[in-house]
Amino acid sequence: MPRHPRVVPEDNKKRKFDIDLLFWLLSYIKDKKFLVGVSVLLILLSAGLGLASPHIVRVGIDDYIGKGDYNGLLTLAVIYFFIRVFYFASQFGQMYLTAYLGQKIMYRMRLDIFEHVIKLKKSYFDKNPIGKIMTRVTTDVKALNELLTSGFVNFFSQSLMLMGILVFLFLEAWKLTLILLVITMPLLIIGTILFRKKITVLYRKIRTQIAKINSFLQESISGMSIIQLFNRQEYNSNKFMKLNNEWYNYSVDSMITRATFFPFISFLSMFAQAIIVYLGGRLVFENFITFGSLFLFLRYMRMFFRPLRQISQQYNILQRAMAASEKINNILDRKKSEVYTKEGGYKGELKGEIEFKNVWFAYEEDEYVLKDVSFKINVGETIAIVGPTGSGKTTIINLIGKFYDIQRGEIFVDGINIEDWDIQYLRKQLGIVLQDVFLFSGNIFENITFYNPDFDEKEVEELAEYVNADKFINKLTNRYETKILERGKTLSFGQRQLLSFTRTLSYEPKMFILDEATSNIDSETEKYIQDATEKLTSDRTSIIIAHRLSTIENADRILVVHKGEIRERGTHKELIQKEGLYYDLYQLQSIEENQPAK
Repeated sequence: MPRHPRVVPEDNKKRKFDIDLLFWLLSYIKDKKFLVGVSVLLILLSAGLGLASPHIVRVGIDDYIGKGDYNGLLTLAVIYFFIRVFYFASQFGQMYLTAYLGQKIMYRMRLDIFEHVIKLKKSYFDKNPIGKIMTRVTTDVKALNELLTSGFVNFFSQSLMLMGILVFLFLEAWKLTLILLVITMPLLIIGTILFRKKITVLYRKIRTQIAKINSFLQESISGMSIIQLFNRQEYNSNKFMKLNNEWYNYSVDSMITRATFFPFISFLSMFAQAIIVYLGGRLVFENFITFGSLFLFLRYMRMFFRPLRQISQQYNILQRAMAASEKINNILDRKKSEVYTKEGGYKGELKGEIEFKNVWFAYEEDEYVLKDVSFKINVGETIAIVGPTGSGKTTIINLIGKFYDIQRGEIFVDGINIEDWDIQYLRKQLGIVLQDVFLFSGNIFENITFYNPDFDEKEVEELAEYVNADKFINKLTNRYETKILERGKTLSFGQRQLLSFTRTLSYEPKMFILDEATSNIDSETEKYIQDATEKLTSDRTSIIIAHRLSTIENADRILVVHKGEIRERGTHKELIQKEGLYYDLYQLQSIEENQPAK
């Protein structure tokens, strides 16, 4: 991946042009030097041919039309025709190559961003909306492509044209050229500075607003059932209207700014040509210059303002692209999880002993979710963790997989500090069934194997049968080829749970974690899941998290977590006899389920 500059604050404040961002963009074309070189040659050729055309016309006016030389005029017309043909061919080749380069660059850039995103720490995704990240990979990359393909090319070609025109103008009539520059350039410079200040801020606001709209759309579509259930359609529509209005206002402001600036340049062009007609006409009357030279001067002066307009438009593209690159680099400069950067971690045979020693953890600084937590799980032991919502149960699971870094304390796996393990290797030994099962678009077979080519259909069927997932799969028309929509929306909660059990078992984990898997399912599916749980917890270290305490009575030990601290620990029988927090929770659930407390 090409290098990228420092983190840039993601806001709408005006900042100076960042040369580091420009070098980062250019790094994407360094391995395409040959194609870039050919493009540059074509640009030089088209610029030279473009500058030659008016000179050919001047020669025709002064040397052939005025003298009535029809044969010479025909020869000159043929030369002019071929110049325009070669000009067209060079323009076509240049545009084709730059478009091809742009697509290759976008392809590589999107891959780089995506590969970086999937290796970021979990905490990044906790704090950043999905729609915002999607905007970076799609809309913002497209803005950069516009700069790399048309922006740089046009800026380079138009700059060459501008310099060439100035040279010809000074050679033709340097005093007249100087007069025109003195009159028009101060106005042009002042207008450009004002335009730049205004448009830079507006483009940053537009990029930010697009990300907000995409985030809100993604959130609204994902939660559409809740929106409709609570009749919040009007509220969401009004909120979207507000976001859309802000985008509309910023866009209109930018259009007004452009609509003011570019006609201003056209006005300067017309003003300059009017001066040329008057002053140049007097020079023709006085025989200081020929009529062909006046035509040439008018043509070059008109051409002089055209590159200025083009360069100003490229500045628009540059500002859009720089705003987009700042947003993208806010992702690329985020530190990858050490899981993917650390080398030489421990990869020994895992037995399954887990120990927390005085662990403190906070998602936000000084807002501790776990406070001085210590416990040990022996090899092959089944431990249940219970407690109220928000007590820190799921956080413990995340720390065992090292999805977050602890602030204080130590975590050991098989007596080895988790910091010394190869985390990718460790996670392969860890099977987790979450309450909110995530299934990908595809079919049932692909979701079980997770696209692992080592599995065949017979193996998958045996796994599904072992954890009772075959009970519903065999009832489906296409069985394991049944298509699954995004997040498994076509399946029930319990069916998604059983698929998750099958997927977890397929990787033969040495440690098993079940996170509140039986809290929202029917009694028949719960029976299947209980059977699968007993099979999966047999002969392997297991952790079960559940709100329904009746499902963990047979656990070897139970940890009771409350407000980030372990308040009680022991077997079900021991904790009931203590008549503490666990006893109160159990009594409450027994009353709710109309069962006598054991």
